[in-house]
Amino acid sequence: MADKNGRSESKVFLAFVSDPESEKVLASLPYGEYDLQPVIMRGDADAAFQYLQQNRSPRILLVDLSKSQLPVSDVSKLAEVCEPGVEVITIGQSNDVAVFRGLIGLGVRDYIVKPLSEGLVIRNINSIITGNTTQKTTNFMNSGKLVTFLGARGGVGVSSLMANCAWLLSETFHKRVHLMDMNFYAGSLCYFFDLSPTHGLIELLSTTDPVDVSVVDKAFVSYAERLTLTTAQLGFHEEFSPNTHTLKQTFDFLCQQSHYAMIDFPRNYNPDLMKYVLGESHVVVIVCDLTFFSVRDTVRYIELARSVAHSQQRIMVVANRVGEYKKGEFALKTFEDVVHHPVDALVPFDPIVPLEALNKGVVAASTEGGAFTKGVTTFAQALVGREAPKKKKGLFW
Repeated sequence: MADKNGRSESKVFLAFVSDPESEKVLASLPYGEYDLQPVIMRGDADAAFQYLQQNRSPRILLVDLSKSQLPVSDVSKLAEVCEPGVEVITIGQSNDVAVFRGLIGLGVRDYIVKPLSEGLVIRNINSIITGNTTQKTTNFMNSGKLVTFLGARGGVGVSSLMANCAWLLSETFHKRVHLMDMNFYAGSLCYFFDLSPTHGLIELLSTTDPVDVSVVDKAFVSYAERLTLTTAQLGFHEEFSPNTHTLKQTFDFLCQQSHYAMIDFPRNYNPDLMKYVLGESHVVVIVCDLTFFSVRDTVRYIELARSVAHSQQRIMVVANRVGEYKKGEFALKTFEDVVHHPVDALVPFDPIVPLEALNKGVVAASTEGGAFTKGVTTFAQALVGREAPKKKKGLFW
């Protein structure tokens, strides 16, 4: 999964170039000396973007910007599909200082003006492999986000929402996602993916040794190319409290290896541990419904998250199963006024699709779209910072 510095274990050197001369130079490099596997393709930044939407990220990515009208914008777009830890080298024909500074500001390793030479590419590869970062001030793709989900009350569908959101992030938004169910006794997250609990998570969070790649790999089960998860199921007679130092190492490791590390945290388990996890989180998602029973604890969890939050933390409120109680629910505006926080997404109640998907062992969002899937998609868009598409208006209004 990663080396000791948390970088991707991929050994691939992936290049997209638009001319045969550059292709020839890259084909002649001694990749074996750096334990790299070359994949050289004809194309530009757009071809790289399309490729990375469907495939895992390489260790090193070289992209030809010769035909790009907006090179900085095109490279910025690549960050949406690249996994954390990828090193990017760019080449082009424009000897423009503004372009160079813009690319370096994005975290690109270097911008090489054509004609490409073996020496310049080898110098960059050597710098990356040896860990020489004296020239870099930022990473191309920063570490991912730790997102913790809490239910304002029991039965609001936290695990269902999280599972379907994770699937959409992985399959629709092309993000790498790790899921961790911290309900060590009665977690249900794995069942939404037709998987069984394992003991790897308990072993991982029990160790006092530094977090090792093999231990993390053992704890997580791969569901899809970009989606892995870990759960546990202890007996109710078994006592367990995770080592917080190990938990911190695990969180950091997962964020270095994914766009989103998502935690399903049980609402009634260990308040001290809850405060610790919330304090480490980049995003806290409070899942509620619009009923009287959700109002009180939605307010309390917002206050708790704020009390331990760091400056960059984001708190989101998602109303799930909307419409289940019909007249027993608050109007949205009333609910927001009471909790003093906007509701970031509404997910309609669907009594059929989620349960049918669970019985079939498939993720509901992977089936035909419906109100539930549309609601979860709206939430996923809000989480990644994308505005939901607006309804088209008529020609003159």
